[in-house]
Amino acid sequence: MSHNRLAIHLTNTEWGVSKETGECSKSHILAAEIINSSFLLKNMREAYNTFREILNSKDELRLDQWLEKYKSTKIKRIRSFIKKRLQIPLE
Repeated sequence: MSHNRLAIHLTNTEWGVSKETGECSKSHILAAEIINSSFLLKNMREAYNTFREILNSKDELRLDQWLEKYKSTKIKRIRSFIKKRLQIPLE
């Protein structure tokens, strides 16, 4: 599976699932196995999905909590994004 396709599955849990039947595609099943076998990928999925939910809810308190929770994550892109927004010096 290409990294681009995995990224789609990582950020969209419904990708590859039939809306009519609920049947999962082979790529959906493979992506789920890959993501579930990796602590880092599971954390990335959780961070992305909760961030998207918070933005859609427009809940500033939850956004502040999300920023606090993920500002020290091992996921460099997320940490960098947060620190730029909070204007915290990068380590």
